[in-house]
Amino acid sequence: MLSRQQQAHRDDTFFSFFGGFLEEWEEPIDAAKRELMEESWMTSDNIFFLKRFEKRGFNNYSNFFVAKNVYKVADQNLDSGERIEIVSMTFDEVIDLIISKNFRVNLEFSTYIMNLKINNKLENLKELLFD
Repeated sequence: MLSRQQQAHRDDTFFSFFGGFLEEWEEPIDAAKRELMEESWMTSDNIFFLKRFEKRGFNNYSNFFVAKNVYKVADQNLDSGERIEIVSMTFDEVIDLIISKNFRVNLEFSTYIMNLKINNKLENLKELLFD
């Protein structure tokens, strides 16, 4: 599942994974659970770490987690001007979207996906996500 978003300060609509920033007091797994809940009002009992991407030239990083068997616990309660729609797609549709310019994700993750595709290793990722 992905989000299709439009933010108050932007005119364009974009797709992205659920996510955000790590609070000082949080562990990365707790931030992943919180962001999933805040943006989708869904949760999962099966969330695991996928990969960490260092941002080139910066002193920061992005952690990517996978949530399997998500389920809704409440209706969305979005901030004023925020529009987030939950979108369900196939694995191949997500890969095509990540490569397009209408998907918002860090460059390192996009590069990782491109390298898997070029080296015919996307099936390994698909098995991990959908076993």
